[in-house]
Amino acid sequence: VLFVFLYEVLRIFFKRNYEYRIVLSSYPDTVDVNGRPVWVPEKRPGKIPFSWIPAVYSVREADIARHISVDAAMFLRFYKSGMYLFFVLSVLTSVVLIPTYAIGNYKNLDPLDPLYINGILVITMSNVQRGSPIFWVTFIVDIFVMMAA
Repeated sequence: VLFVFLYEVLRIFFKRNYEYRIVLSSYPDTVDVNGRPVWVPEKRPGKIPFSWIPAVYSVREADIARHISVDAAMFLRFYKSGMYLFFVLSVLTSVVLIPTYAIGNYKNLDPLDPLYINGILVITMSNVQRGSPIFWVTFIVDIFVMMAA
């Protein structure tokens, strides 16, 4: 979160660095490495904070492949699919594992017992007793995550 705000501040003060394509496109004879005019997306970020987010998501993959390179489009597709995979796996594993770990017994012990846990540790593996059959759920989820990734 800190880096997003830092980016927002730097984007305002160093506009030339963060909107380089817009600056280059203002010069009529400027071309890119391939000899084509410098491409600028239709939707540009405004002066309003976080206006760059809708501008980024409005650029189509076909435009990136046509005007920048196919490698750049594939690179962004790889990151996009990784983001989707991470989101789906984190939601599924959280829905299964957090309730599974929360039913452990160590949270019900006497607070003076060295095995007693509280706070965020209640929804972690440290709440499950050694040798408990609950660990099979963890094992099955781990196998699922390895097969999905």
